[in-house]
Amino acid sequence: MSLIKNLKWGFGWGLTMAVGFTVIGVVAAIVGSLDPAARNDPSLASFVAFYFLAGAVGGLLFGLLRPLTRYKAGAMLVGTAVAAVSVALLARMFVVTDGWTLFDTIAVALYSLVTGPVATLMLWKVRARRGNVSSDPPIFGQ
Repeated sequence: MSLIKNLKWGFGWGLTMAVGFTVIGVVAAIVGSLDPAARNDPSLASFVAFYFLAGAVGGLLFGLLRPLTRYKAGAMLVGTAVAAVSVALLARMFVVTDGWTLFDTIAVALYSLVTGPVATLMLWKVRARRGNVSSDPPIFGQ
């Protein structure tokens, strides 16, 4: 497969994830607005921007590393890399607003090393139960 085709596929996958997380975020914002207590949360628009930024960047990375997803260990590595990029973007936009530190790097790395492989294995098992032996992780709606 060509690199351009893989990047387009990954970008589409990332945007699909962004739409899914946006729907969850909108529902959470609606439910959260029912609470009368004063809050100082980031705006819904900033979260939507994050979802699409992380989806685009993570999706392009996923597409770039797509050939590795043919193997379980490779898929786990790709899942860890995509998780690291997404969590680092989230931390930088909403948590670490006064400068990145070594602690932030370690926290992102630890989180990614746990969630990336676990989420990838969960998706791998779902695909196996459905009989999806293709090397391509499914895009929602396909």
